[in-house]
Amino acid sequence: MSKATDDKALHKAPKVDPKANPEGEGKRGGWTSWALGWVLVPGLIIGLIFGSGALVGAHFHDAWFVEVIVWFVGLFT
Repeated sequence: MSKATDDKALHKAPKVDPKANPEGEGKRGGWTSWALGWVLVPGLIIGLIFGSGALVGAHFHDAWFVEVIVWFVGLFT
């Protein structure tokens, strides 16, 4: 064996704390972060899309983009 491989074999691996979290896994959130991430934020986004669509459809029912949406939905019904 060469001297370079002998030197590498003599170095010890760094000690790992058994209580430490594995890389990429931090502190887990509680139910509030779950509710924000999975219920409130998606619900708000879907509600805004639905509400703006209802508002545009009610006030601008003869606009070209409403006609395009009606035509597109009609393709699947």
